[in-house]
This record gives sequence, C-alpha cells and structure tokens, in this order.
Amino acid sequence: MILFSLLLASCASWFAWGTLPDPKLSPIPFEPDAIVVLGGGDGSRGREAYRMHLAHPAAALIVTGDGNEIFDSLVRKGVSPTSIHHETRATSTWENALYTQPILNRCHASKVVIVTDWFHIPRALAVFRRAQPDKVFHASFEPKPGTPSSCEISHARRERLAMVFYTLRHGINPLAGCR
Repeated sequence: MILFSLLLASCASWFAWGTLPDPKLSPIPFEPDAIVVLGGGDGSRGREAYRMHLAHPAAALIVTGDGNEIFDSLVRKGVSPTSIHHETRATSTWENALYTQPILNRCHASKVVIVTDWFHIPRALAVFRRAQPDKVFHASFEPKPGTPSSCEISHARRERLAMVFYTLRHGINPLAGCR
C-alpha cells in the first residue's frame, strides 16, 4: 500500500510540476511528399501549416480533425480549397494517423511532415510512426515560447495524461526515440 501511495504521489507530482516537453526544431531532412496538419491548438498550427505550404508547394496538404478552423484559415490566406485534402472524422491523434493513411497512400507520400504544437510533438510522432511504419515522419511547429502561457501549460499537462493513456491503450511510448 505504501508503494502504491508513493507511485501515485510521484505521478501526481509529474503531472502538476514536471518539466514541459522541449522539442528542438531541426531542418527537415528531406523534401516532403505531404504535410499533415493536426487539428486543434490556438492558431499556431495554421500559421505553421501555411509556412510549410509556402516552403514546399509541391507537397500534398492534408488537414485532419480540425472542425474547419485550420482549413478556413489556410483558404483565407490564399490556399485553394481544392488543393487541401480535408479529413474531418478524426477526433484524436490516433484517428488522425489512421484516417490520413489512405490519403497519404493515394498521394504516394512516403516522406511526411506533421504540423502540430510543440507540446504535442513527442506523442504525435510516436503515433504516426506506429500507425504508418512504411513512412518517414518529421515534425514542424512554432517554437516553444520562452515563457509558455497558462493555456499552453494546461495543454502540456493534459498531454502528459494523454502520453500515459497512449502508453497503456496503444502500447506507444511517446518519449522513446522522439526525434
């Protein structure tokens, strides 16, 4: 019972006060065949998706699970709606990976850039690599701010719980081999 209590206290401490993820931006080591933008966030994903689209205009652009927010922001910036593959069914990172697989296959994409938030990078990469092992994934994101907002800290805490859930539910360890 004491061991269980210590384990529970350790988990609670990690959730509340643990360090935030700090992925490092690195150059994309390939010319991407596709850019997959994961829904959610505060607007940074849409901005980064647009930046990536301008840098790699030949790459297929896929927006998944966004409820139209990112799709609409890209269209407002001048991206043709017909050039965006819009996957609307996904409600989780796991579903993002599953539901984009047929789209990526139709586009013959093997080198893919995932666009998401800095705190979501480890889990997003781990999930896509597990769900689609025949593809190479790299992440693109707006850098972690020097002082994260309270909203970002809250999202990072939620991400810790999601990491535990994905480890238990899908056998995916988001912290193993994250690049």
